[in-house]
Amino acid sequence: MIEVRDGGRERIRCRGGNTESGNSLKLALRCASDSYRFELTGDISYHGGAISGSWGETTRGIYGSLSGRMSSGRIQANAQSAGFNASLSIVSSGGRQNVSIQAPGSEVSEVSISMGRGGR
Repeated sequence: MIEVRDGGRERIRCRGGNTESGNSLKLALRCASDSYRFELTGDISYHGGAISGSWGETTRGIYGSLSGRMSSGRIQANAQSAGFNASLSIVSSGGRQNVSIQAPGSEVSEVSISMGRGGR
């Protein structure tokens, strides 16, 4: 589900993938609703519970940094760039990922995504 600045809500469809290498993770998430489309990428490193790295939203040309914590299959992070700030929560369990992004004041203020492994 996606919530936009005017308070409206739309159903969202997403595809995602990631590549792990040691303590690093590269991820990509492509989503679309009837009115919006976005593509998120990330390059994240993990050290002793802390995560840090970079992210990008390629359809709007916005790029920034990411920092936070990871513990027991849960990531809590903050994504920042010039003029933009969002909180991010990812919970992985049993082959599913639930992603929540909150960016008050932005064009898309909240996104909730639930994904499972595999495809149709």
